[in-house]
Amino acid sequence: MKLLHTADLHLGKTLHETPLLGLQEKMLNDIHDILTRDDYAALIIAGDVYDRAIPSAEAVSLFSRFLARIREDCPDTAVFIIPGNHDSAQRLAFAREILQNQRIYIAQDTSRLADPVILTKGAEKLAVYLLPFLNFGTFSEEKKEACRAAGDSQAEMAAVASHILKQAVPPGIPALLAAHLFTVGGQSSSSERTFIGTAEYVNPDLFSFFDYVALGHLHRCQRITDRMYYSGSPLPYSFDESEDSKCVLSIDIDCTPKQNAAEKKNKAKVSAELFDSETTKAHAELFDAEITNSRTELFDAANQQSDMNSAKAPLNIERIPIISERPLKRLEGSFEEFFTGNRYDEWSGCYLEITLNDAEVIAHPMQLLRQKFPFLLSIRQKSFMNREQQDGEEQLTLRERTAEDPLTLAENFSRFEIVINGEPNQMKQELFEQLCKEAIDET
Repeated sequence: MKLLHTADLHLGKTLHETPLLGLQEKMLNDIHDILTRDDYAALIIAGDVYDRAIPSAEAVSLFSRFLARIREDCPDTAVFIIPGNHDSAQRLAFAREILQNQRIYIAQDTSRLADPVILTKGAEKLAVYLLPFLNFGTFSEEKKEACRAAGDSQAEMAAVASHILKQAVPPGIPALLAAHLFTVGGQSSSSERTFIGTAEYVNPDLFSFFDYVALGHLHRCQRITDRMYYSGSPLPYSFDESEDSKCVLSIDIDCTPKQNAAEKKNKAKVSAELFDSETTKAHAELFDAEITNSRTELFDAANQQSDMNSAKAPLNIERIPIISERPLKRLEGSFEEFFTGNRYDEWSGCYLEITLNDAEVIAHPMQLLRQKFPFLLSIRQKSFMNREQQDGEEQLTLRERTAEDPLTLAENFSRFEIVINGEPNQMKQELFEQLCKEAIDET
């Protein structure tokens, strides 16, 4: 049974105030074309469908058209969607009862966590479980008490979910989990939003009893365990992802009925494509790993161990590239090399972040260089950065300054903007700094 795993679409996202909806439409078209070229039983979208809790009308319309095309062109392909930390679960799940009749399944909350959707394709069966992003207060006090979990941290809520799921997974049928989590060992990038108090790492062993775990949240494609992968975002959403190879993951899992206990093999082979977690550009490398029927350590809410005595279903994981219509690129050189030379002209069609290494600060470089590089989004000047560093050595650190210091307030406001909106707004920043200065002058 073949499944296509993606996540972190972030429809409606802007990069340095530049809309990306056109690139995202092409990306969705590519995913649609991949689905039509092969016999996929399901598409899994593991969270962060939208970039904002209240997405734009254009973003909602784009996703609606995407789902309509899949249902028309791939009528036998089920679609599974979970909300991520950027999504509003209630808005994302609008009309989910109607959509379910069209085999489009959206998990609004954890009320049906223990109720899988059973995918059937010929003699093959697969139990699919959906775990949305775990917001504060996801589980009732009664459920937390039953699992001996005291708080609402990500780690504790994930342990409660693990406890519920372990009791629900049926024997004899391969099981898949779609989840939106930050696992131990995952490599992040600057385009992911963090939440103070709920962004703790989750131990991947909590869900090791699944045959495959389709993860969302981290934007770099990466392997966490033999059977747990982040597909990564299908487009780069920050310049530190500019060298990442973006993709979706094709999962081929053997869901034929398991043999009875007397005939069970003691081991099953797993073939998976490995990716370098440091650069996520690793060359695909197949490996064989033995899954035995010996005692497997699992972590529940009380960090207790339990035995899993069934072999996992054989699976193969293939990476399918998604090529952006307008790539992101980081370049470095002198102002004259960019302005009068032709060394960097081949990148003029890319979204660019340029670092100028001139000894002196260049005035108005963005305005000048955009004449040659119309998609230039960000300018960094080393001379200015070096000067800031020297000045900083003569000043107190942010933590040492008082809350009334205008620089402290401005930096805190900038960090707040990044957490809430993904990037700071220059006009808002300047207005805030001016208001702070006027307020302090009046006191």
